[in-house]
Amino acid sequence: MLEITSTPLVIMAILGTVGILLPIISIVRKEKGSNSFYAVIAFAALIVSMGYVGYQFLNENVAPAALFSEDVIVDDAFGGLFAIAMLVVALFTTVGSFNYMRKHNSPAVYYSLILLATIGMVLVAYSTDLVMLFVAWELMSIPTYVLVGFMKRNPSSNEAALKYFLFGALSSAIIVYGISISYGLTGSTNIGEVIQGYSTLDPSLFPLALLSVGMFIAGFGFKMGLVPFHQWLPDTYEGAPPPITALLAAATKKAGFAATIRIVVLGMVVLHLDWTLALGVIAVMTMTIGNIAAIMQKNLARMLAYSSIAHAGYILIGLAVAPHTSLVYKVLCIIF
Repeated sequence: MLEITSTPLVIMAILGTVGILLPIISIVRKEKGSNSFYAVIAFAALIVSMGYVGYQFLNENVAPAALFSEDVIVDDAFGGLFAIAMLVVALFTTVGSFNYMRKHNSPAVYYSLILLATIGMVLVAYSTDLVMLFVAWELMSIPTYVLVGFMKRNPSSNEAALKYFLFGALSSAIIVYGISISYGLTGSTNIGEVIQGYSTLDPSLFPLALLSVGMFIAGFGFKMGLVPFHQWLPDTYEGAPPPITALLAAATKKAGFAATIRIVVLGMVVLHLDWTLALGVIAVMTMTIGNIAAIMQKNLARMLAYSSIAHAGYILIGLAVAPHTSLVYKVLCIIF
């Protein structure tokens, strides 16, 4: 049973409360400006959230490894490490937005969306249920769609937001398709139970299990920027506000890898799949295309986009060989 003082619930309470209150405060104060006021509040909320995660680690109130549980979220070290990383990125995005938002209206809404997107990213890392994972995924994605198109009178920003939304909707549909197949095969949406169900699956249903794993890789590959799911990145990064480009390049990518590690890598081990070659090929293609395309760019934002694609390939190499490492073996020993 998850306690009310568990890390994900407290982070959700802090960031969610502040994220909802910021627009309300803006309406009450009837101000168009006051960028510094809202920035300081958002900054303080993120600092408090990071401090609570660190407090939980120091007091050893989190599980020491990536565990699955009957709850939809679990307070473990795996989620905690990703939470700290994503909170740090959100913190730097808030700091970087301070000067940027001096020239733009609606700062309360802007910082509120950053906080709400951060909640989604954190919950993705802590999720142990496929439905919860999808809800967190959408909570992360929907605010970022708005943030990318925040410069409403800029045609480039509008185009970036539209492309990001369309590719994001496709990504979500693919993930839902993978979840539906997993539920049909195992009768559960709990990630641990799904993985255990896959380990005892009837051989005739094995192709469907492979299809579900492939759907998860494709769906999460969108946010990670893997080739060939990377087409949205350059235009989106170019049209989005610069601080939001940094948020997409760092935080959302981490959330995608957190979900992939939690589901795909462990699922591959249980299914006895040797996808090292397949993921290795995708990683090499991602690194090669990302680096070569980045060299040819004259726009800094597009260069950052292709560079982030290449970095995703570097990380994917580690995931490709993960089923053969002792780390995953120890994790599976704890699970089973």
